[in-house]
Amino acid sequence: MRSLYYPFFSFLLFLGTIPAFSQNPDCSCTNCPLPIFNNSTQQGFLEVTVDGPNDLSACPLERVCFEITHTWVGDLSVSLTAPSGLTYLVMADIDNDTLGCGNEMDNINVCITLGTGNPLTNNTEYVCNGGLGLCLTGDWTVPCGGVTDPITNAPQAPNCDLNDFNLPGEPANGLWTLTVNDICPFDVGFLETWSLEFACGTLDCTYCPAEGGGLGVTEVLGCEGSSDLILSLPPDQGPNPPDTTLFGYAYLIVQNDTILTVDTLADLSTYPPGDYQVCGLSYDLVEADSLLNLPGIALPDLSLYLPECSDLSDSCVAVSVFAIPAITQIDTTLCFGECFDAPDGTSCCSPGLCTYTLPSYQGCDSVVQMTVTILPENTTALDFTVCPGECVAVSGMDFCGSGNYSTVLPDVNGCDSTITITLTEVPVAAVVALPDTISCDNPLVVLDGSTSLGSTFQWTDENGLVLSNTPTVQVGQAGCYSLLVSETLNGVSCDSSLTVCVEDVSALPTNPVFLNSPTAACQGDTVLYSIAADPEATGYNWTLPSGAVLLSGGDGSTFAEVLWNGGGLLSVCVAGTNGCGAGPQDCVDVSVTSLVVEPEPNGPLEVCPGVLATYCTPVDPNASDYQWIVPSSATIVSGQGTECIEVDWTGSNGGVVCIATTGACNVSEQVCFPVTVLQPVFTPAIAGPSEACVTDTLTYSISPPPNAIDYVWQVPAGATILSGNGQASVSVVFSNPLSGDLCVQAVNACGEGTISCVTVDVFSQPAITAITGPATACQLTAETYCVLPDPNTATFNWTVPAGALILSGQGSPCIDVLWNGAMGGNLCVQALNACGNSPSACLPVAVTPAPDLPTLQGPTEACLGDTLEYTTDDLPWIDDYTWSLPAGAQLIAGGNGMPFVLVLWTQAGPFDLCLFTANDCGLSQQPCLQVNVADEPMLPQISGMDTVCVGTITTLCTPPDLNAQDFTWTLPAGAQIIGGQGTNCIDVEWLAPGSGDLCVSASGNCGLAVSSCQTITALDVPLDPLLSGPQQLCAGEQALYVAQSSMATSFDWSVPACLQVISGLGTDSLLVVALSDCPAESVCVT
Repeated sequence: MRSLYYPFFSFLLFLGTIPAFSQNPDCSCTNCPLPIFNNSTQQGFLEVTVDGPNDLSACPLERVCFEITHTWVGDLSVSLTAPSGLTYLVMADIDNDTLGCGNEMDNINVCITLGTGNPLTNNTEYVCNGGLGLCLTGDWTVPCGGVTDPITNAPQAPNCDLNDFNLPGEPANGLWTLTVNDICPFDVGFLETWSLEFACGTLDCTYCPAEGGGLGVTEVLGCEGSSDLILSLPPDQGPNPPDTTLFGYAYLIVQNDTILTVDTLADLSTYPPGDYQVCGLSYDLVEADSLLNLPGIALPDLSLYLPECSDLSDSCVAVSVFAIPAITQIDTTLCFGECFDAPDGTSCCSPGLCTYTLPSYQGCDSVVQMTVTILPENTTALDFTVCPGECVAVSGMDFCGSGNYSTVLPDVNGCDSTITITLTEVPVAAVVALPDTISCDNPLVVLDGSTSLGSTFQWTDENGLVLSNTPTVQVGQAGCYSLLVSETLNGVSCDSSLTVCVEDVSALPTNPVFLNSPTAACQGDTVLYSIAADPEATGYNWTLPSGAVLLSGGDGSTFAEVLWNGGGLLSVCVAGTNGCGAGPQDCVDVSVTSLVVEPEPNGPLEVCPGVLATYCTPVDPNASDYQWIVPSSATIVSGQGTECIEVDWTGSNGGVVCIATTGACNVSEQVCFPVTVLQPVFTPAIAGPSEACVTDTLTYSISPPPNAIDYVWQVPAGATILSGNGQASVSVVFSNPLSGDLCVQAVNACGEGTISCVTVDVFSQPAITAITGPATACQLTAETYCVLPDPNTATFNWTVPAGALILSGQGSPCIDVLWNGAMGGNLCVQALNACGNSPSACLPVAVTPAPDLPTLQGPTEACLGDTLEYTTDDLPWIDDYTWSLPAGAQLIAGGNGMPFVLVLWTQAGPFDLCLFTANDCGLSQQPCLQVNVADEPMLPQISGMDTVCVGTITTLCTPPDLNAQDFTWTLPAGAQIIGGQGTNCIDVEWLAPGSGDLCVSASGNCGLAVSSCQTITALDVPLDPLLSGPQQLCAGEQALYVAQSSMATSFDWSVPACLQVISGLGTDSLLVVALSDCPAESVCVT
């Protein structure tokens, strides 16, 4: 990129030199006008170098101007972005989102200046201030009022001031961007121009976005004519590449530092061998014709001929084009079936021309053309016929068995000569199936050679006698027999023979041998009887006695599984059979024992203590033992092991008696029965009422005890059993009030039981007397009330009116009552017992309420001089009202004895207004109402520094005031409150230099104070000083040096040793004298 470069100016004045100065060129758009399309975002750029410090707080932006020709200005919003990326809206209306089209008038020519007085806009629609054809014109300030830009998210300046860009540390130098948003269809236009103005002016203000970028590779090697030399070198132009509608990109082909051509493609595939360079060039399409002048230019001189706005790539690509070697031709001869495999993988297998490539030392292909000759194939075929198992020898090798064989031998040319051998065996083979054995069931067997291979057959016996000339023969004698088979093929005859032997095993079965033969069994047993298998037998016949059931096996099997149902001495027999007949029979004698049966015991099931009882079961002829079991508390006196026993039940409660019989083959199931020992009966407790009234008929009963057969009842004097005597339940009538015991005794077969009784109290209906006690009471007091006691009364039931509480005595003749409620009522009582209730006796009681805590009503906030009323509830039971007024209150009306007061507040401060009430039952508690009486707020007095530094945070206060609820602070431009607004102290951040009034006003419920102000000056870091004065001094000469710097309050000077300061240290003017001739040395100031 071509640019103008200016020297960096330090604030040093060099003696003996001449200072250099520069102009401030106009800082306006160099690539305008720029089109503005529908629904699009367009940007203009300015690359700025200011004539001063690179800090916007020292060299602030003062003005941004732009001219836009566009129909329907409501489509547009504009924002400005500083080099650091800080972005604020500089023109925006109420709706900057899609389709927020707004004002339909045309064209804009405005400047945005410092300050906050005239926002464009204050979050409203655009309001035209120009004439016909120019909607917006003149000076404005940045938009305010909460404007937004949802398209690019550009924010509103926080203080609604262009000065918000001018922050300490924000660079002024760099790329400034003006962004124009069009948010509606149909209307288009142009950004005609735009400009920036800085306080210190500018050195450079141009913009050329051409960007050569990087090409990605540094070296390419290729062979002449290769497609690899058609290079793809897209430039890396960073995150913001130039607009392709405005800027083009070309490639310079260079050899020996001379430009050969300029093209949009980097194609060297047609270039001759040699070394080249390829460089990229980004350029303004307006200057494209100047590229035609570049071929032939020396690369070192290129900068003199490049377009004004262009940029070379960061580096160039070195390209080497290599020559291709000449074609090589060779001849070769191959044996039939052979191939030549070239190094590049090519296989040459056919006669004729075969082409392959070899790499040269530079990597380019060297082509070889080889002429191939193929020698003809050499083959020989041989056929042989042999007998099975014979072999044929060829060239010292044996070949055996039918089939095709081949072998390879070298011929005179050294190539393979193939010999194929076909070997055929004569198909002859004697094959005889395994013959059967001669037996009783099979007296003749067939010798079968039908599966043999051959055309003639001959069977002979052991003596050579020919038996048959067919493949099969039938024989009936044991011995060995031979089969001879013959066949002829291709004049070759061959034989094959085989001998087989026949065995004769004819015989009757032998005497069976029992393997498992139990001789004893029990009735119901399942027993297995088995014999050893006889090779002569083909079957078996079993004979079983009656009483034996065959479960499995039997005839035809070597075993019989038998279930023994009957008893006695019985036999199991078996004999083997085959085709020759039945063999001898063998038997096993078995003794079968019968089972014992289940016993059937009998005897008494109920017994009395101390009595012997006999229990028996019928005799079982198969039983050898009888086992009796009795409860542990009973004793078998005699008979254990026999069919009858005698049992003593003394001391026993009864239990279960069991018996089981034992025989040789089994033990019977145990048979049990329960025996009950009848104890003397226990009479349970009587169920029934323990109290009765005269004339009552009541029921009394007991739970019937086991084995009871009778019940004997007794009743008190004056009572009669109406029914149920002798039973577990009786009905009794009570005729007069005489108490006594009601009893019963149960009886069973073993005697009389215990006696059970219940005492029955007999009553008549109770009476009641008049209530004694006070007929009047105070609320929240306790009083005692009584009736005369009655011996016939069980309890007294007292009732009190709502709001009263029985403290003690309920159920007795006297009670204590707490009168909680303010209302009285009837206090009543009844005498109660089991026979009924007396009539109610009542006493009317009147209750006077005690004074409650009064409720005070009235305002709690007042201003000095207010006359206000305060009241309490006017209750009928209250006799007196006593008010207590504070010193700051003057009674106007009402007061003691009245339920209200009218008060004039004569003093300021917090006060308590109190009241208590009274009647015959006492005094109430005294509540108080706190009233805050306020005066007007005082005049605020600001305390704090009157001089501050930019970038600092200071705290400013006014004394607290109890009469003030809010403090409102206002600040000069360039300052902002960061905390405390509304209180008497605030924290202020000083953002920009300047001087102005800081004010505060206090407000309260009783008035608003006037504002109090203080002038505060905010100082910034001084700008670098500009120094003037003579640059050459001779010995003895005096000189005055003057420094100029905005914001400076003092100056720090340094002079060389050849000068002596006369006056002015710390000020902006320094007077010196030269002690000697001064060399080129510096006078410096800070």
